[in-house]
Amino acid sequence: MSDSAPGEFSGHGPKFSDSAGVPWAGRHFESNPFARDDGSAPRALHESLIRFARGSVGYAEVIAQIGGARFLIPLLAERSETGIAADGRVFDKAAELSVVSVQTPDGQAALPAFTSVATMTAWDASARPVPVTGVRLALAAVSEKIGRLIIDPGADTEFAVRAPAIHAVAAEQPWSAPWEDERVQAAFLEPASEFAVITGMLLTPGDPRARLVAPELTVTLIVMQGLDAGQLKDVTAELTQRWSSDPVIAARVDSIAVKLRPDPDAHI
Repeated sequence: MSDSAPGEFSGHGPKFSDSAGVPWAGRHFESNPFARDDGSAPRALHESLIRFARGSVGYAEVIAQIGGARFLIPLLAERSETGIAADGRVFDKAAELSVVSVQTPDGQAALPAFTSVATMTAWDASARPVPVTGVRLALAAVSEKIGRLIIDPGADTEFAVRAPAIHAVAAEQPWSAPWEDERVQAAFLEPASEFAVITGMLLTPGDPRARLVAPELTVTLIVMQGLDAGQLKDVTAELTQRWSSDPVIAARVDSIAVKLRPDPDAHI
C-alpha cells in the first residue's frame, strides 16, 4: 500500500526518477503555446502570402510576418528495421519519424514548412505536423546549414525564403529586399561607377514570384553603344568578381544575374 497522501502522486517524489534514471525532483513542464491551435493558417501570414501572390505586396512584407507566425514542420516515417514473414514478404518492424528536406528548382536543399494542416496534408497525407514559431524554423535551417525554406510547397501560397532572409528571421532582425536596400545599392554602384562605359544601373527582383526559378537579384548595366562582345565580357567579369568579394553583398544578397542594356543616348 502507498504511504502517500490522498491525491498525491508518489512517483514524483525526490527519490523517484524517470526511465532513464534522471530524478523528477526540481523538474517542471512548460505550457504548450500551441495547445489551442486548430491547424488553420495564421491569419496575418496567410493574408500576406495571398496578397504577395496577387502582386499587391512585396517580398519584405511577407518576411516581416514569418518570425512570429506558427508553422507546421512535417515529420515522415522512415523504415529503420525490417523483417521477413513466413511467406517471404518483407515487412516493417520499426520506423522512425524524421524531419525531411526537399530539392529546390535551383538545386539546393530546403526545409518545407506549412501554414496549415490542410496545405501539409495536400502535400503528403502521411506527414505528422510539429508546430514551431518562424524564428525556431529559421534557427533550425541555420543550424543545419540549409539556405532555403519553402512555405506551403505546391499550394497557391507557396513562397521561398532565401538564406539572407532566413538569417535575419533567426536573429529577429528586420530584413530589406536587396533591390530596396540602400547599402546593397551602394555596394553595387561604387565599383560600377569607375567604368566610363557604364551610364546607369538597375537592381530589380530576379525571382518575383519567390519560386527559386532564377537568381534573387537582377543587376542591369546600362552601357554605351559601340562596345564589342569582348569588351562587354571583360567589364562584366571584373565587376562580378568585385561584387562577389564585397561583404555587404555577400551578407545581404543570395544570388545575382547580370544583364546588359544599351544606352540609346550614349556612344563610344
